[in-house]
Amino acid sequence: MPSRVRRLWVAAAAVVAPFVLSAQRPHEPTCYDLTYDSVAAAIPRAILPPRIKLLPGDSLGRASARRPQSTYILSGYWQRFPTYLFVMLGGGEFDLGFSFNQRGDTLSGSVDFQQDVVRPGPIPRARVVATRQPCAK
Repeated sequence: MPSRVRRLWVAAAAVVAPFVLSAQRPHEPTCYDLTYDSVAAAIPRAILPPRIKLLPGDSLGRASARRPQSTYILSGYWQRFPTYLFVMLGGGEFDLGFSFNQRGDTLSGSVDFQQDVVRPGPIPRARVVATRQPCAK
C-alpha cells in the first residue's frame, strides 16, 4: 500500500509542478523600449515614453516610465489577462493605457491617450511596439 501512495504522490507532483513553476514570480523588473506609429494628432509626442519598466508580479504589478527629455516619472500598473497585457500609466493630467499582444520578447498593440478634459470624438490612439531590453541598474 505505501508504494501505491508514493506512486500516486509522484504522479500528482508531476502534474502540478509545471503550474507551480510557471506561477513563480520573476525577481527582476522587465523593461521594454517603445516605438510608436500612426500617432493621432491629439497625442502630444512629448508625453509618449520611450521605455517602460514592469516590476515583478504574478499577473499584476507596478509599472513606471519617464517622459522623453524629462525626469518626470509616469507611474501605474500592469495586468496580464489570458490574451493580452494591459499597462496603465498616469501623468497627473493624462493617462496612457497600453494594450499589448505578446510574441516572444516583443509586444505589439496600441496606446490610448486620455485627458482630464473630456473631448468629443474617438479616444486618441497610437500603434506601439515594445521590444524587451535589459533594465539599467
